[in-house]
Amino acid sequence: MSFNERHHAYISATFYRFLKEMNYPNYQRAFKSAVQKMAEQRGARMAQRAIRDGLEVLDYNVYRHYGEWDWTCDFLDSNKGEKILEVIDSDLDYGYIVYKCPWADVYQELGLALDGGESYCSDLDPSIVRGFNPALEYRTTQTLQTCETCVQYQVNGNTKNGLDLGPRKTSNMKDFDYHCGHVFKTFSEYMTSIYQYKGVLLNTRVLESFCEKFGQEMTAVLISYLKTDFNSV
Repeated sequence: MSFNERHHAYISATFYRFLKEMNYPNYQRAFKSAVQKMAEQRGARMAQRAIRDGLEVLDYNVYRHYGEWDWTCDFLDSNKGEKILEVIDSDLDYGYIVYKCPWADVYQELGLALDGGESYCSDLDPSIVRGFNPALEYRTTQTLQTCETCVQYQVNGNTKNGLDLGPRKTSNMKDFDYHCGHVFKTFSEYMTSIYQYKGVLLNTRVLESFCEKFGQEMTAVLISYLKTDFNSV
């Protein structure tokens, strides 16, 4: 089995589940901060690649071009014939209506949609954008955790303004083993920093839960990414 969106969602959701079950002090704020940090790191990597390629203006056309991920075949195959999302491209904004989302599915399956899931999904994309260029504005007006659709807007991000960079560069795309390693490492570091030895215990419980569900081979891959610097490209 290859890593996909559900593995990524399971890692963050399991951090939230154990934070909540073990009643860690101020756990909701700790979780939200870890989500924001992870997302800002991804946005910063996107910006670094764009700057390295000689782009001086970091607008939404550049943001979309330098995205690091796309839906996996696992997700697309499991939703064949179903509408996943719809693009909103107005005179000013560029947005999405999302009908299907594996992150929403996993949080809902674990009974965490109304708290951990809503926190994760409402903060993730605005934080990626903030890491890419804090001058840009991103709005998540509703999520699949609490509504029938997820609605997101890149404010003043319509495709008619800025450079037309064409399709995303495949060399900038990362497989989901990388993204899963990223979420586990960043969350682990954050929890250790906040809760010290109790944070280490939390990280271990998350890893054990992942291993029980997905096996030792995938867990070993996850551990291998603890050596990766996710702040740079």
